[in-house]
Amino acid sequence: MIGEISGINEKVKLTVYIPCFGYHRFIKKAIESLKIQSFKKFFCKIYILENDQEGFQIVKEEIRNDKRFFIEKLSNQPTMQSLGNLVLNRTTSEYILRLDADDKLDEFGLQILLNAADKDNMIAMVWGCFYYCSENGEIYNISPYKTLLSNRIDPPHGACSLFRTSALRAISGYDEKIKSQDGFDIWQRLKSIYKVKAIPQVIFYYTLIL
Repeated sequence: MIGEISGINEKVKLTVYIPCFGYHRFIKKAIESLKIQSFKKFFCKIYILENDQEGFQIVKEEIRNDKRFFIEKLSNQPTMQSLGNLVLNRTTSEYILRLDADDKLDEFGLQILLNAADKDNMIAMVWGCFYYCSENGEIYNISPYKTLLSNRIDPPHGACSLFRTSALRAISGYDEKIKSQDGFDIWQRLKSIYKVKAIPQVIFYYTLIL
């Protein structure tokens, strides 16, 4: 179904959403990384602007008849926070995850995150490591993680972090007054009430656009 989300009401474990606003040259790889996930039972909502005909055609061709994928056109570009709340208000899934259009998931990324979250109902947020990559896929570096030799650990990135829907709703979702990266704020608010968990596995590939 393209342009409407009414068919999304079927109960699923995970909703993935992709904001594609000016990043249609990357979107094909992002969708492909979802198609090859070891965890198959998800719905994906792809948000594009009404006037982005090129992006629409690319997405339409890539998802074809895969009923897990939906396109929704928006008249104006939202912030990441307002889009997150839009998805949160509509979803019926247990978990939510944002995949940015210029990033790619590891083949086992969703399953790893879900396995970690399912171990404890009080875990509200799970995130892993990621590779920094060039636009052509060349790996530059890996995000830091706490090890036996180092206490260095970064706050989670907003993209590719798994959120428990009920916990997000309990804190009234994203703060739409914040216009910058959403990961730090939502992490701070969730960890004051719930458990949050960082894991050492690489979950996705983060594209550095120079």
